[in-house]
Amino acid sequence: MQSLACLTAIARFYSEQLAAFATSLADTPDPQGGSLLDNTIILCVSEIAEGSTHSYQNMPFLLVGGGGGTLKPGHYDLNNTRSMNDLFVTVAQALGQREVSTFGAAEFVKGPISDLLVA
Repeated sequence: MQSLACLTAIARFYSEQLAAFATSLADTPDPQGGSLLDNTIILCVSEIAEGSTHSYQNMPFLLVGGGGGTLKPGHYDLNNTRSMNDLFVTVAQALGQREVSTFGAAEFVKGPISDLLVA
């Protein structure tokens, strides 16, 4: 159980750092309007879903920021139906790279996650 406590402490530390960074961006006006956070995309991922088992099922992904109005806010549960590759394609398209339609091994790419993108 000591290893679980260590993993929890590590996850908490990184989460606190992310929260402080996002708060700093939210508190900083962007010359183009809104805050820096409104016009930023921060993608937080892990290489595993669960530290103790190294599972890759039900991977948590976190997108922070509005991407200049290109991302829909909210909580999305993709029910393990989409890959990290699809998420990378989605972020590329949100950043204006609409021609990006694949990332990595083709068998793991279905395309952008349209539920996350503002049309």
